[in-house]
Amino acid sequence: MSIAIYIGAGNDLTPVNLFPNIKKFYYIDSQPFSHSGKQVYLREDGINGFSNLNFIHYVEKEFLKNNFKLTENKGNLKIYNRNDQNIHYFYNTSIPEDFEKIQNKIDDFSVVIDIGYHPDVKFLEANNKKLIFIGGLDTYYKDEKLHEDYKEYGELHPNSLIQQLHKNNYYNRFKIFKYIDWGKIIDFNNWNDFYNYSIKKND
Repeated sequence: MSIAIYIGAGNDLTPVNLFPNIKKFYYIDSQPFSHSGKQVYLREDGINGFSNLNFIHYVEKEFLKNNFKLTENKGNLKIYNRNDQNIHYFYNTSIPEDFEKIQNKIDDFSVVIDIGYHPDVKFLEANNKKLIFIGGLDTYYKDEKLHEDYKEYGELHPNSLIQQLHKNNYYNRFKIFKYIDWGKIIDFNNWNDFYNYSIKKND
């Protein structure tokens, strides 16, 4: 049974619906506490301006539309089920800061979903398996060094999975790269071919 991890998942069910062979998903998001990991911006009224108090409602509304039902509520961990697929959603959880807290609960994943948000590579320490990479859906995978503001700000996320792959690190952890091109799924044997295709799609 394939098990996938999706950090910064929000309410995106596209991979769940496209890959029925994946029966278990670990969704991880720093919200509703903050949309920027552990960062806090206190407003004059004392409320964290980075928080999103409606986030769980926003997620569960989409889940319900797709026939997922909440089956277990364990604080920041909520489990949702639809037939033979389950989503274990870790809310208010940031990587790398909270990695040690959940490491033993996510150590069996074999698929990494990198769509929309590029996670810190810390999560790869949970196991040493050969992994499947799933990306696409118009996500940008460009090296930060190619961004216009690189000279001014430098590398903003040096430990993100994508930046590490651009540095030729961790590529040996992945046996195949899958690009979701909306109506189809395209397989690539290596990171460079996946990346070059993504650039053509987003130019």
